[in-house]
Amino acid sequence: MRTVHKYKIHLANDHTVCLLPPEACVVRFAGQHGELFMWAELDTTATAQGRRFQVIGTGHEVPGGAVHRGSCAMGEALVWHLYELPG
Repeated sequence: MRTVHKYKIHLANDHTVCLLPPEACVVRFAGQHGELFMWAELDTTATAQGRRFQVIGTGHEVPGGAVHRGSCAMGEALVWHLYELPG
């Protein structure tokens, strides 16, 4: 069955590991109640594996091989960018 699940993304850590099937698709990255979250559409019958995500601030270096998964504004001043890290 395909559903959308919500994952908290940690800003203070160098990356966040989320258990998702390889085919899962990030559909939204946004702030909610002062925290960052990612929503992903996935097949609940598929086998999940650890996938690594990192939040990068505007103007900061993007790690090699990282794939952009979404951006969001937090308040008036900050825009965060979510990248999935390779391997």
